[in-house]
Amino acid sequence: MTSAHGISKGSLCRRRIRILENMETSVSRVAGAALLAGVCIALLIAKAE
Repeated sequence: MTSAHGISKGSLCRRRIRILENMETSVSRVAGAALLAGVCIALLIAKAE
């Protein structure tokens, strides 16, 4: 019983780590998209002026 319980705990920890890694990659993607949008807007404003 104890060995099976330990294995399940380990898999849960690994799943949490994977979820955190997925969140970090999605956040970085959103940040990158926001930066690109900011640069595009800045260029449009510069052209308008």
